[in-house]
Amino acid sequence: MSTGYITVITGKFITDSPLLISDGRSDGSIDKFIQRDGSGAIFLPGSSIAGALLQTAARICPDLFSNSEKFNQITMKTNGKSPEDNSKDKFRNSRWKISSCYPENKNIEPWIRQGVSIIQKSSTKKEHALYNFEFIPPGTVFPFEFEVDTGNFHNPDSHNSAKLARDLLLLSLREWQNGYGFLGGQVSRGLGRITPAEIKVFDIPASDVMHWPDTGKTIEEASNGKDWICKDWKSNLKSDFNNSWHRIKINISITAGKTEWGWDSIAVASGDWEKLRFDINDKPDTNTRWKFAGTGQDYTYFVTSSDEDDESKSNLPDHLLPTDGKGSVIIPGSSIRGILRHMLSAIERSSRVNIEDPAVSEFSCRDDNHIKKLREDLPDDIARLFGFNEHDGHLLIPDAVSSDVESALFQNHAEDEFTAGSFGSALFNREVIMSGRFSTDIIIEAPDSDELIKYANLFEKLNVLSKNNLLPLGGGTARGHGWPSWKFTVSQSTHFGEVTR
Repeated sequence: MSTGYITVITGKFITDSPLLISDGRSDGSIDKFIQRDGSGAIFLPGSSIAGALLQTAARICPDLFSNSEKFNQITMKTNGKSPEDNSKDKFRNSRWKISSCYPENKNIEPWIRQGVSIIQKSSTKKEHALYNFEFIPPGTVFPFEFEVDTGNFHNPDSHNSAKLARDLLLLSLREWQNGYGFLGGQVSRGLGRITPAEIKVFDIPASDVMHWPDTGKTIEEASNGKDWICKDWKSNLKSDFNNSWHRIKINISITAGKTEWGWDSIAVASGDWEKLRFDINDKPDTNTRWKFAGTGQDYTYFVTSSDEDDESKSNLPDHLLPTDGKGSVIIPGSSIRGILRHMLSAIERSSRVNIEDPAVSEFSCRDDNHIKKLREDLPDDIARLFGFNEHDGHLLIPDAVSSDVESALFQNHAEDEFTAGSFGSALFNREVIMSGRFSTDIIIEAPDSDELIKYANLFEKLNVLSKNNLLPLGGGTARGHGWPSWKFTVSQSTHFGEVTR
């Protein structure tokens, strides 16, 4: 019987939402740039992909990852070090070989998005907490080719550890195929959803060590005439690990439109970054239309290019609706997350529960000892659910998308009480969602069912408010906008490692 040599896994990553993996740079106008290589090409770093897959594997099999000796036998630590200093395998490599990925479309252009921190008590933005960041648009395809070393090491159970390393990587990729793939930053605020597709598994035995890698052939070409492809890799994966993390998926539906009492409109502003989608140099004839609610009349803004006039973009509304980078209007996951946290905090405070505001709390201190205490003992259940400064939360909220949106353009101004006229230059236009149904699936994950139930009960309190249209959203909530109808529906309850598709 031939022993193992290497397993090659190929496929494509498809971004289902905006994706941000920051390189740490800032130039004053953009606070976070996405990763680029030395030639300026966009790519997904192998270290980021490996870290995200490793986190998924740790939720599938937490007992294995809590056993450092067993974990290092699988040699999946990124530094590849053995737990014993006197081990002859002290500096052995990881069994996982996760390569960086480049997009199929080499000319992909990033988009820009804006974020802000809101103070719960005043519902206003925190000073110096407005920031911009680049993101890779949804629908971007990244081919990948990973390897798992399935050869023998010097320990007696090397065959088992090699198979386990292979299976854990495939289990993690299967989780991502099931709709639970998250990569990069801001994943709890609508970014980073990613799905692997067209996965193929090639188990290459030691007897074929001379046939791969072959610099003159792809893995597909090298496998011709050989029994390398594992066609039933999904069904052969072991997924009955003990103590796997639990999760529930809750569908949120947000509907704007005409009701018996008027209009349920939504005013979600995008910031100046959305105006960048109007390229006046490349598309001088670009124009866009909005229907005034109830009148049926068209109101058109024309964006033109002029060598003599540098104010061609000033004709655009002051506040445009956000889009996903492909033209579909969205309600950002950060906007949904913000109001849910705000309302839950208000509900708990009304019951005399002390709820910390991450925007103003003393826990914002960057002192290492303070942060360590925070990680060990978060101040309240809402902080544990949503996260708190240096601590990750258990809630993931993607952007809510609608393919059928009608919007209107509203003119606003601040009035001078003395003259009854508009105050100075305080005249602005706002694009508002007048009708449309937005949907997204949020995910709550927890290490055990008891903690998961506790978080689910918090959402039941929100469900009570939603039935009475008492969940505001976006801006202008004191000016007639922002009171749509919400609906929360538990669509799935599973544990990590379970097949759901």
